[in-house]
Amino acid sequence: MPRNLLISLSRLALLSLVLAGCAVDHPVLSTGCDSSRPITPIHQVQGGRAVSPLQGSLVQIEGIVVGDFQHGRRGAIGTHGELGGFAVQEEAADADGDPATSEGVFVVDGMAPRIDVSVGDRVCVTGPVKEVAGETRIVATERGSGVAVTGSGFALPPARVVTLPAAGTVLNDDGIAVADLERFESEHVQIAGPMTVTDLAALDRFGVIIHGARSVLARAKVLARSGQPMNRLQRWAIRLEQRVGHNKATVAVANKMARMCWAVWKHRTPFEPGPALR
Repeated sequence: MPRNLLISLSRLALLSLVLAGCAVDHPVLSTGCDSSRPITPIHQVQGGRAVSPLQGSLVQIEGIVVGDFQHGRRGAIGTHGELGGFAVQEEAADADGDPATSEGVFVVDGMAPRIDVSVGDRVCVTGPVKEVAGETRIVATERGSGVAVTGSGFALPPARVVTLPAAGTVLNDDGIAVADLERFESEHVQIAGPMTVTDLAALDRFGVIIHGARSVLARAKVLARSGQPMNRLQRWAIRLEQRVGHNKATVAVANKMARMCWAVWKHRTPFEPGPALR
């Protein structure tokens, strides 16, 4: 499977993301950037926190399309799935170099987009900044918004490397702890290390793959072979596999992960994986 993936990601609740992305159905098409309005760097739209400091503001951004998730009603079928929009990332020369801020943002253009973008297009987008399901978005389907393709065939910004599991967690809009991947939101990224796919049901339409208990074991083995520190769950999984075998250990890890998720949900507390130990 390709190692270069797009995280739009950071904390997707899939159903709410799809519904919110398709909520409005009046995309507009502009002929170019609005010279009367300044272009706001995407990292300023994202900011260094979970919520955009420009939430509610009308902004104009320019960048490269790194993920095509447009809806297909009018033939503008997304290359990576149908989420009612596309991901735009700041060109490398305009990035702020701060690893805590994302250079990408998701643009909502609804269920009937009038312009079919492609990965590698340079686009100019105007629209209000909104937070939906923990994701920062620019909604290009409201009054005063617009989308224009100003060039095509551009190289994608270099992929940022994402190491999983995430170092920490944050609470999403529902008060549930999820992986803290905010700084990679809507960017072109590369996943470090092998991953095990456990569910492809949503891959064709939404571009979503699911990784589960086998990933914990696979990652633990990589760390063990390279002599890198492991957390308590990874050390426990390695010892268990040595005693009972791979399949039984996978089932036990899945059971433990389910109990951990239940505890996080029940007590409304962030998940703390514990310090890395050897």
